[in-house]
Amino acid sequence: MRVLEGKLILSGPEFFIGAKDTPEHISRKGNIRRLKWMSTKFVLLWDERDKRGWLVNGTTALLHIVRAFLSHAKEDNFKSAFQFKDEDFQEAKVPFTADSAIAVLLNPVNRRLKLYDEEEGDGDEYLLKTQIDHFYNILEQLIEYQADIAGLNGSKLGNNPRRFLEGWDFEDVAKECPTIYPRVATIGDAGKGWVDFIRAIHAVTIVGRGFGDIIRPTGRDHCDSWATLPTKRYYIASCVSDLDRLLKEAGSHQDGHELLCDNLIYHAPASVYRPCQCRVTPGRKHCEPVRTLIPSAMSTAIPFRKSATKLQELGAVILGYSSHFPLIWGDTGPPERGELPETEPSPKTIEEDVDSGFGSNTTVSEIENHSFFQPNSETESSVKPEELQSPAAKKALPNVTISIEQKIHTRNQYTVGIICPLPKELMAVRALFDYRHPKLATISGDSNHYALGIMEGHWVVATCLPSGEYGTNAAASVASSMICNFPSIRFCLLVGIGGGVPSEKRDVRLGDVVVSQPTGTNSGVLQYDLGKEEDGDRFRLVGSLQRPPRVLTKAIGFLRSEPLAGRLEKCLSKVIDCLPTYKHPGQELDVPTQATCASCNSWQWLLGSCSHIRQRLPRTTTMPTIHYGLVASGNRVIKDKKFRNRLARDHDILCFEMEAAGVINTVDCLVIRGICDYCDAQKNDVWQEYAAAAAAAYAKLLLGVVTEVEQHGNASQ
Repeated sequence: MRVLEGKLILSGPEFFIGAKDTPEHISRKGNIRRLKWMSTKFVLLWDERDKRGWLVNGTTALLHIVRAFLSHAKEDNFKSAFQFKDEDFQEAKVPFTADSAIAVLLNPVNRRLKLYDEEEGDGDEYLLKTQIDHFYNILEQLIEYQADIAGLNGSKLGNNPRRFLEGWDFEDVAKECPTIYPRVATIGDAGKGWVDFIRAIHAVTIVGRGFGDIIRPTGRDHCDSWATLPTKRYYIASCVSDLDRLLKEAGSHQDGHELLCDNLIYHAPASVYRPCQCRVTPGRKHCEPVRTLIPSAMSTAIPFRKSATKLQELGAVILGYSSHFPLIWGDTGPPERGELPETEPSPKTIEEDVDSGFGSNTTVSEIENHSFFQPNSETESSVKPEELQSPAAKKALPNVTISIEQKIHTRNQYTVGIICPLPKELMAVRALFDYRHPKLATISGDSNHYALGIMEGHWVVATCLPSGEYGTNAAASVASSMICNFPSIRFCLLVGIGGGVPSEKRDVRLGDVVVSQPTGTNSGVLQYDLGKEEDGDRFRLVGSLQRPPRVLTKAIGFLRSEPLAGRLEKCLSKVIDCLPTYKHPGQELDVPTQATCASCNSWQWLLGSCSHIRQRLPRTTTMPTIHYGLVASGNRVIKDKKFRNRLARDHDILCFEMEAAGVINTVDCLVIRGICDYCDAQKNDVWQEYAAAAAAAYAKLLLGVVTEVEQHGNASQ
């Protein structure tokens, strides 16, 4: 999804907001009513460099964006025409509160300030109020979009990993870029506890760098360690007056605990109210004035303190991980009690005097000087929104899932290809994307449709064969188009379903995964229908196929050295949560046969009435077993047990499929197949979905081991 001036684009179609589409709570006219609505909304200004954030109300965010625009306009290519002067701008009579922005934005003197000279023949002046209204309209669209995708209390985003916080680029907004692209901030384990809260209140996340200390303590009685909001610890700070509104709306839990939203308890460990002892007793541990958010389902584990010390209205609070009530949040699901490794804030890696790109003049935030604990005498400090960095500074920044520097996803950024023969196989792969990217423009001559996204840090392009087509020729055509149009692809994974070969030596069962691996003189894939017919009805195989790349065989070696069950189960569960029909069919539907008969063809074998049914002990788990070895590929649908057994005996084959021989000499490739049948007369579709999910889950595990490449180096900007 991307936002354009005046319209929303969702996956291609354009939507223009008309009168009938305007929500009831939004008024098209009247500054008071517009700002009243905006003041009830929330924006998270997330600093990707400092790994900390500022949760502010909508009007404060609006003013912050306006200030950044004014600073940038003084230095851009049109600065000679820019008429705005700082000394003409009137601040609020009561500055540095959460609501000071309202007074500034409504001030009639400010609204009439001229930004640019009137153009000849144009009766409308370019005033500051025009710019305020413009940014209001953009924020309004982002807020409405966030509410739509998040659903009630963020329920629609429940399966989105907490480590990937969806948002927008501050630079795109403040610099009036014609298109605003979505961005993702990477959130460490210490910050995952507040991600559900941000999604539940439909807060719009705007990602930038160098926002400065938007909220900071006043006076001198605070601990030196908390003179500013610590960096690299994934804390967010917010004003008490803003959070009080949420507390009043959410009410209390049935046992009396305060709720900040529908299902999150607002908990202040006792340490929040204790003065720091570091000055009194040298060597003592610093205070930790951090509040935590706890699922209401865990309310019985929280000590209840009636009428705890109430923060004053002009104060502010910090939300994040607290060692006094430690919780470890995963990407999904409820948290667990446990402590994160204790770390100190990382040293700053970027020089303080880097030019921000918005000019050298400082701008003062309207809520810059709140106390985290209680109000003190107000002091002022400046903030530079360092949105543009020098090349050295950019290099020092940590990798982001979708980097802020990358304005457009280019084809050169994608380094891993995934090819699936069937749509149901591609669906399982897409369910495991950590983040999805918008489509790229179609290139002439390429009829493939691609799913783009990120999986385990790799930029992945995935596609499937045209509906109704299968075999080596169709697969080769798809692979050729993919590598031509995505030239930075390092390797491909051929992920899908296949027919297994059960034997006493290799206990291959339905739902297991077979991974192609070189064996002896074989490359890992054998094209069983390429050869010569010889006397005596003999068929001699000829030719050889390309071996998988070493980067993948090394990763396989590492995976085989560690237990996979728990990690594989996690990936499988994610697919099944998204696609319930991909669940395990049950071991009772996995019965290999020694021969065929009429009763088997009528499915009576399920009742155990056929004497030739092969007996074997059931497994103690439904988790797939991973087999490594030779995969046979050719343009034949194998439903003949005798043919299967003969080839398998001669070449030690584990799996049959129909596409690898067409792909493997086109691009560096590894074959991953979930077993859905035994290549015999009992071939059916019952196991196809689960087998596809198992293959996709292994592919994700493998990518988690393969070394990532630096995306910036591959991007053609």
